[in-house]
Amino acid sequence: MKYIIFFLLSFSLLGLEQQVGVIRSVEGKVYRVRSTSRDEILNKGDSIYSSDLIDTKKGKIKIKFNDETEISLAKKTKLSIKKFVVDASKSKRFALLKLISGDIKVNVKRKFGNNLFEITSGYITLEIKGTSFVLTNHSQKVKIFLTEGIIAVKSVLDKFNKLKLTSNKVLEVSGENLPIVTNINMAQIKSFNSKFETIENKNSSKTNKFKSFNEGEVTSSANKYIGKMRSILSNAYTVLKKTRKEKNIPKLDCINGNVMTIKGYVRRAEDNGVAIDEAIAKSNLSKAKQLLAKVYSSFNEVKQAEIAMKSCNNDIITYGDDNNNITPTVEELIVENDYIEEKSDPMDISFKKTDTSSNTNVELEPVQASPYF
Repeated sequence: MKYIIFFLLSFSLLGLEQQVGVIRSVEGKVYRVRSTSRDEILNKGDSIYSSDLIDTKKGKIKIKFNDETEISLAKKTKLSIKKFVVDASKSKRFALLKLISGDIKVNVKRKFGNNLFEITSGYITLEIKGTSFVLTNHSQKVKIFLTEGIIAVKSVLDKFNKLKLTSNKVLEVSGENLPIVTNINMAQIKSFNSKFETIENKNSSKTNKFKSFNEGEVTSSANKYIGKMRSILSNAYTVLKKTRKEKNIPKLDCINGNVMTIKGYVRRAEDNGVAIDEAIAKSNLSKAKQLLAKVYSSFNEVKQAEIAMKSCNNDIITYGDDNNNITPTVEELIVENDYIEEKSDPMDISFKKTDTSSNTNVELEPVQASPYF
């Protein structure tokens, strides 16, 4: 039974990876963290997907999401994109993000009638509609610098009532302590600009690899790489099918994770292949070459995942019915201490009745009617 549940949970992750945004600009090397293969370097124009973990290290990045929200990540920042679902036709948005550490600048341009947009960091969660702010987290010391709009802030540990933060205010929470609200220092806000500004990277050497290609060479190369990736994916499915028959959960986890990675890159390469055909039809050879570079990048990632999948056979640990201790997967470790939880009513902003007389710095009255709530 445990074997079946484990596999179903792992397999269900296949449906979580959907395109949620695009990278507008990058400075330095920024990475998409993978649990089952090497981290992927991100470039301008690359897609961002639900379930991505972005790690800027010494770089910077600016992402535009499908609802026109823009989020800039400064150096040494880790941001987990748990979910980001938008249905503009029905005015619905459901977004769950987590700032693990570092600094982000957020500009939420559009408001949705049916909205749940939350960012969790440290021990607090922000409920957002149309808002501009900077959020920082250093050693579990979280600060919100709100320049526009209203944010509802709540404690994931039920340490304080849900409170509203208004424009030109700063909220600071250190660890599990109660929050302190002060007036914003505009000079400090201006100093943030350089932290988030990105200087465009030079053209990738991968793009230069195809610099002299004509239209026919671009098309044939794209088809060749995509064909090879499909072949690798087919072989990977065969290996996965055989592994399911074994009572070896760690090995299944390893194989299944790499199959997920390969499938994701194949799908992206196929999308870029279609885009190449469209670009060539419009006589835009330059764009076709850029797209071919992305196909080539996906091919290299698939090859790495194939190598990683083969290494899954190195450690064979048989799962027995008497063993109740299962080592957490890498994916579980990445999202440990993640306090994001499902909401039955995304518009519920009810307040708890608790004694807050000991903290006069926090505004605890219910959120009043406004353009945001």
